[in-house]
Amino acid sequence: MSNYQIMPFPECEWKILKHILNTKGFSSSTRCCKELNKYKIDTIFKTPWGDLITITKVTRYYKLEDIPTWKYFDKRMKISARYGEKYGNNKWDHVLFKKINNN
Repeated sequence: MSNYQIMPFPECEWKILKHILNTKGFSSSTRCCKELNKYKIDTIFKTPWGDLITITKVTRYYKLEDIPTWKYFDKRMKISARYGEKYGNNKWDHVLFKKINNN
């Protein structure tokens, strides 16, 4: 598993993301700035807690409000996403991924 790049997530999200991946098998994340164009379909990444995930879809957005999960962002997530307005040229990648068997 050490051959895979880590897809970073804020530590405060690890518990809920791990739960979502274990129950639903898939989740999503919004990326901007230095994380733009980093995630490609069918690429495998390792999560900080050790799960392997594969990227299933990447959609580019130019307005925060168009991101499908925007209404679920908490205050901290909205502040972070707004960096894309200032430093990411108003671009965000909405990345869908699914958990794959680590065995």
